[in-house]
Amino acid sequence: TVPATDDRYFLRARRSSDGKWSPAVTVFTGEQDDLRTGSISGSQAICHGGVPATITSSVPAYHGTAPYYYQWQYSTNGSGYHNIPGATGTSYSPGPLTSARYYRRKVTDACGDSGYSGVVTVTVRPSLSGGGISGTQTCCYDDEPNTITNTAPASGGSGDYTYQWQYSLNGGSFSNLKWANGTSYSPGRLASDRYYRRKVTDNVCGDIKYSNTVKVTVPPVMSPGSICCNQTTCGGAATLVSKYRASGGSGVYLYKWQYSYDNITFYSAPGNRNGTSYTVLPASTRYYRRKVTDLTCGDVKYSNSILITVRDKLSPGGISGAQTICEGGTAGRISNSAPPSGGDGSYTYRWQTSPDDSNWSTAPGDYNNPYYDPGTLASTKYFRRRVYSCGQYKYTGSVKITVNPDNLQAGTVSTSSTGITAGQPVTL
Repeated sequence: TVPATDDRYFLRARRSSDGKWSPAVTVFTGEQDDLRTGSISGSQAICHGGVPATITSSVPAYHGTAPYYYQWQYSTNGSGYHNIPGATGTSYSPGPLTSARYYRRKVTDACGDSGYSGVVTVTVRPSLSGGGISGTQTCCYDDEPNTITNTAPASGGSGDYTYQWQYSLNGGSFSNLKWANGTSYSPGRLASDRYYRRKVTDNVCGDIKYSNTVKVTVPPVMSPGSICCNQTTCGGAATLVSKYRASGGSGVYLYKWQYSYDNITFYSAPGNRNGTSYTVLPASTRYYRRKVTDLTCGDVKYSNSILITVRDKLSPGGISGAQTICEGGTAGRISNSAPPSGGDGSYTYRWQTSPDDSNWSTAPGDYNNPYYDPGTLASTKYFRRRVYSCGQYKYTGSVKITVNPDNLQAGTVSTSSTGITAGQPVTL
């Protein structure tokens, strides 16, 4: 027996032999009156773009006059509702959603009475955002870049995320980095350019998004360039020329020139030694090289070394042959009393003559020998030898050839005696 009240009851029976219950039946008591709309259930939160679970009929419509006609409705703000075409069942399965929806079920009975169920809210989580990272930079070759930092964490979705850092050699194809699952990432040493991004996975919704990409630029390893060339000097200046400038690294270099006696141990070179080229006045044979320091990265490299050979200073040697001859006579050879030395060992001669040992001109005849034959002379002359070797000119001392003039006179004789006796001496 159920109470005779205007309400609805569910009845079921239990079998005594095994204690099982029968299916429930609905029993209405009292007089049949106003339509009851029943109830629905299915409020939920879904991922952005996801499909909600079916909104089910918890209690179907009752009272009023059967049959009942259903029409599902939706709202985007919970106030203005719109019919959903084709949604006329006791339950409703929405399609994919990208924003919140409010659902209710309208019930109309055979007499035209209608009413609405309660409202079910389907909350849609915001779209997943991969967040942002920063750390675009230039890193020295084989050095560790600064940390790529998290400027904006992932947001939206379920809030339950997994991070995975990725890299690329060309900015196109990315690969996962092992054990790189934090919001920030610190790369190791690099020898070439790298692109980095952060992959974010929503652990509930399964969505995947990526941060922006940052590039770490790695210039090529610094090259010190090369210098030119081996030279020989005889006490003069030598210029060491930059054949190829330094390259790679940061591009900001400091040059320092160095010298060595054995091409093993080097010392700082004297003078203005901070340019790409270097002019030196070496005192002895030495090796030279150029030290290059990358002022940003701190790398230090050395060019090839070149050899500057320094010859002994040129000595013109000596000549001999001072003499006196008669006017119009032929002078004897002026000989090479001491050969030249120093220089590069190869000598060129030029003999010179002067009337006063001051004003000199090229001597006539064959003057490109270490000795000289003056030939016939009509006046006193001075001679010297000019020697050229290894870019130097040196002069010997001068030799004088005196020429006596040809003006000999016989002269006259006289006597003071007034008488001469035969056989007797006379003073003239």
